[in-house]
Amino acid sequence: MAPPLARRSLVISLVAAGLLLTGCGSWWQQHQQAQQRRQAHARCIEQRATLTRLNNAIEADQRALETLTAAVYAPSRRPAPPDPELADRFSQLDRELDQERHLNAMAAWNANEAERRRLWQRDQLERQRRVRLRLDAHLQELRSLDPTLVIAGQPNRSAITKRSLCPAP
Repeated sequence: MAPPLARRSLVISLVAAGLLLTGCGSWWQQHQQAQQRRQAHARCIEQRATLTRLNNAIEADQRALETLTAAVYAPSRRPAPPDPELADRFSQLDRELDQERHLNAMAAWNANEAERRRLWQRDQLERQRRVRLRLDAHLQELRSLDPTLVIAGQPNRSAITKRSLCPAP
């Protein structure tokens, strides 16, 4: 058998090693928990950036849609009618010719204006459609992060704010 001193040294070494390992295990768990908190905080910061980007894009799309919806068609300038004071200086035939030219100019203006209005309305509808598609895509991306972030087709501001809070690690 081993001498008593050697056995005592072995026991003391084993106890010391056990205490050391127990202390290291606790330290290791704390280290891993701290690392997990830092990683969770980093993910939260990334998610907050994504939420901010999407929220800003949605707000911009909504403002653009409001602007497009509120836009009013501005017709071009009508042809000026013959000046009555000036017309008094001319003969009846000249006044009739001026009136006929004015009626022809008005007919051409009406035709051109109808086409301009139709093209403007078509352009407005197309622009609104594109903005709505972009808005829907942003809302879908927000919904894919968390369905509670979108309610009835609108961003849930309180849920976004709550989700954007990142506690310190």
